[in-house]
Amino acid sequence: MSDLIKTFFFECVEIMRFLSAYTFFTYKEINTIVFLLIEPFLVILFFLLWRFEKNKNKKLRKLT
Repeated sequence: MSDLIKTFFFECVEIMRFLSAYTFFTYKEINTIVFLLIEPFLVILFFLLWRFEKNKNKKLRKLT
């Protein structure tokens, strides 16, 4: 399991290095964008979608 996690981590690092070679951003900037902007946004988005579906299911149960 540990090798799988290490492999996944290093593949992600290589993707960010690849992106830094073809963009105007450094590896650190890409890492910051991913983990300080995109990841929190996705967490909030999925939370809101989950709440929406939960409320929708609750309303459907009341109808039946």
